[in-house]
Amino acid sequence: MSFYYFLLYLYTLVIITWFDTGNGPEENPKEEGESPHEARIFTFRELATATKNFRDETFIGQGGFGIVYKGMIGENQV
Repeated sequence: MSFYYFLLYLYTLVIITWFDTGNGPEENPKEEGESPHEARIFTFRELATATKNFRDETFIGQGGFGIVYKGMIGENQV
């Protein structure tokens, strides 16, 4: 069940980032791929690999939306 909270948390961050950058549906919609600040959607496999399969050592904390893990995507992205 906590995994679903984690996914909900990530989804919420993507939506908040999307609206904060001014790309929300009511505000000047752009064609896909035009903005250099588009939020990236990660697959479960990418998240599991980045967090070492959600190990305790990558655990940061727990908030209102569930458990938060730290992971590395690519070489320099946290």
